[in-house]
Amino acid sequence: MHRLRGLLAPLTGAAVLAVAGSAAAAPVVVGAGPAGTTALSFDGKVAEAGRFFTFYGHLTGVRGWSDATVFAGTRRPSLARLTFVATTELQPGGRSPVGLRRFSVTSRGALRIFLQTEPGTTAGDPVSFTSASPVALADARLKALVIPVGPSGPAARAILTGALVIRQSTPFTINGVSYRLGAPGMRVRVAANGTGVVKDIYLPAAELSIAGRATVAR
Repeated sequence: MHRLRGLLAPLTGAAVLAVAGSAAAAPVVVGAGPAGTTALSFDGKVAEAGRFFTFYGHLTGVRGWSDATVFAGTRRPSLARLTFVATTELQPGGRSPVGLRRFSVTSRGALRIFLQTEPGTTAGDPVSFTSASPVALADARLKALVIPVGPSGPAARAILTGALVIRQSTPFTINGVSYRLGAPGMRVRVAANGTGVVKDIYLPAAELSIAGRATVAR
């Protein structure tokens, strides 16, 4: 019996160390929280070309992070460590007029969030917002209300709303700390606004600059 106790003691200690090691290695979940919590803030661009839309930009705020982690250096969007790119397609019946000279568009597609190990995006170049380190994948359903500014001319403002459902979330490391952005199944509401130009009302084609936030839905 005494010999059994002697064997159990080191085994128990090893088990405790193994559990502690696993807990220590578990990634810190950021960009998440209770329903109603602002999980992310962002800025970016929207480019429309016919039926297709490209959304790309920077995460300028992540719940659980200070600016020192969000940005690699000064608080400039181009130095954000996390960026996003989404390509969405106009849904059937997704374009409709809303009053005089206003219209709304609804599109759907995949949104990917990337870790920039060497931050430094290039304005107007969506490819520079991607990287070899994707950290999250979400289904995106987005609706934009485009409102012309003034009685004529291409200037416009836009109100963007929508929803994201995270499908994949992959752990990643910054400064030796392991993180995970949200969790699979998490739903967030997106709200943003901005200004830009409608380049072609017939194609149609437009470019907009937006800023907004994502709020946990459930």
